[in-house]
Amino acid sequence: MVTFRVGYGVVNCGTSGNQGRPGLKLGCLSLQCVEATLDMEQRVLKKLVKSISSTVESFKKSEIECLIRIFHSLVKRADVRLDNTGLDRNAFQAILHSVFGMTDNMLMNRVFFAFDKDNDNYINVKEWVKGLSVFLRGTFEEKLK
Repeated sequence: MVTFRVGYGVVNCGTSGNQGRPGLKLGCLSLQCVEATLDMEQRVLKKLVKSISSTVESFKKSEIECLIRIFHSLVKRADVRLDNTGLDRNAFQAILHSVFGMTDNMLMNRVFFAFDKDNDNYINVKEWVKGLSVFLRGTFEEKLK
């Protein structure tokens, strides 16, 4: 079991040996989401996964579900409507620093604004998944854009 302490939350993931749980494979890193990380209705979660998966092709539905779970674990507001929650710049920079090892504030700000498509100074769950799809699996041209 691997535990990430990021900004405001703790994300627990197991290694890829656990079958049947949603997971996320990023290069040589393979994570399985712990089902307890998100306390929300399955129907709402499935609807959100379906909505996001129609616009993000680089992640499977199970990976999108995992990213949603991680997002809500980080925000620690699973009981609030999904469109009204988000990561502010400080929380997002803490994630970039802790998980991806970024230390340059100017670069972290640029990544934040690249993720924040609606310019509301918060990264919502849809921006999170779409941003990570480019950040982690995008082509060179997509990343450059």
